[in-house]
Amino acid sequence: MQIFQGLKAISAPFYNKSSDTLLVIDPAVDNYQDLIVGIDSRVEAIILHPNQDGVDQITAALNYCRKVSSVHIICHGEPGDLYLGNTRLNLETLNQYAQQLCTWFSLSSTRTIPSLFLYGCSIAQGEVGAQFIDELHRLLGTKIAASTTPIGHSALGGNWELDYQIGQINIEIPIASAVLDEYPVILAAPSITDEATSSRTVQEDPLAPFAITDITVADADTGDTQTITLSVTQGSLNITAASGITIITGSGTTIEFSGTAADVTNAFSSGNITYTPNSDYNGAETLTISANDGSSSPVSTDVAITIDPVADAINDTLTTDEDTAGSLNVLTSNDNFEDPTAEVTAVSQGSNGSVSFSA
Repeated sequence: MQIFQGLKAISAPFYNKSSDTLLVIDPAVDNYQDLIVGIDSRVEAIILHPNQDGVDQITAALNYCRKVSSVHIICHGEPGDLYLGNTRLNLETLNQYAQQLCTWFSLSSTRTIPSLFLYGCSIAQGEVGAQFIDELHRLLGTKIAASTTPIGHSALGGNWELDYQIGQINIEIPIASAVLDEYPVILAAPSITDEATSSRTVQEDPLAPFAITDITVADADTGDTQTITLSVTQGSLNITAASGITIITGSGTTIEFSGTAADVTNAFSSGNITYTPNSDYNGAETLTISANDGSSSPVSTDVAITIDPVADAINDTLTTDEDTAGSLNVLTSNDNFEDPTAEVTAVSQGSNGSVSFSA
């Protein structure tokens, strides 16, 4: 067995190895070093570089491993989504990587139908997961096995069973069972869910900041610390002290804080996080929320906010007696100008009198 890490390590010496099995491990997986010690000596293995494209790295390895007919990938996952190095392979990115994926087994010198084993939490779960596996099968032409359930330690609800399969496939993970039994975590990335049941709308120049609520952050590894980043472009954000939360950047167009998934969710539900649109701005705003548990690639979601316009200038009424001039300060009576230097620059004449103004 040889273990290679990153694109620079995958080179000519990797070529024509006798092994027909390649094991790929993403280092974002918690305690991945525990898995390495149990790798079968008959397989070749690569540890993906966390700051490089994981699909590129696997493609390079398979270009050199032409006898490989079985690839096992251990990484963080969620329904229809693999986290590989600094990229994600899912329904949105399959077309981007289609050309590379089609080459994964095209140079294989074996006559058997290749097999791909995906060890990531719930990758094949639900309609999205099944569609992703089907599309991957269409591109690769291989047998595929993946899981609809969490992968990892049984005490956390995990297992190492790949219960979703395309083609008749013999599943045998090339890591000692005793090592798998002792592996302490599961291979799930954190998730962000927007549970709002109606659109988020705030008036232009609101009297009070708008609370960002109904956001839930979850992680199967419940004790992991989540670093949360929120950013906007047409306003400012603010977070106030909340139980279990460490504030890193408390206000501005970007704020950052950390805590467990439960504490982060509580901060959202308690109204500790607020948004204020820029003065006089109305229209669309996008709030981007990302979560990083320190062991997988960050996940993010966009939340739409609509800022409705309000009338800054409201009609004024002046009542006076016949043949009697009247006056009115049209800037201070009932208008809502944020700029204290606002001034009248022109007036329209009425049909039954004349109007003049002074600044």
